[in-house]
Amino acid sequence: MNSRIITLKLASAESIASNGCKMIIGDLESEHWAETVWARSNIPKHSFMYWMAIQDRLKTRSMLKKMGILDTEDCLLCGMHEENIRHLFFDCVYSRKCLEQVKNWLGWQANINNLPSASRWINRAKITRFKKIIYAALLAGLVYNIWRCGNEVLWYQKLEKPEISIVNCCYQTCFGGIKCRWHVF
Repeated sequence: MNSRIITLKLASAESIASNGCKMIIGDLESEHWAETVWARSNIPKHSFMYWMAIQDRLKTRSMLKKMGILDTEDCLLCGMHEENIRHLFFDCVYSRKCLEQVKNWLGWQANINNLPSASRWINRAKITRFKKIIYAALLAGLVYNIWRCGNEVLWYQKLEKPEISIVNCCYQTCFGGIKCRWHVF
């Protein structure tokens, strides 16, 4: 009888602690983008950059100006608008060309305008698992290579055509990574 009372008291203490944690922290839901960002076919440096971008943690020129580090927040790739995550990967003329080329090459018809919606679309799309893997790897590669291209403009003052610099690099690096991990080609 005493062991039953002790068990009931322990069970209620666990639920009180659990409920208390939930009140303080909130429900911990897994992010819908986590599967896309950390897909095992992604190249790790691409995943890391994608993770930073999807959480709005990249040090864009807009963010650096708010910190007082830069005087200007103009985009390095187009030079026309404020460089923030949305502009850099979706609204910039340069990155829009890159994204459209990748989407045309894949036959990807989705209308995406930010990274979380792109990840959500990949996860929810009624396509094969292999296609989801390809889309996730190319999206992560595209984010990484657009960021890399901005750094090349900053440090080396050179900007190549989108089809030469970013898109070819995405194809080569992403499919190189998928070849190594899946042995399909």
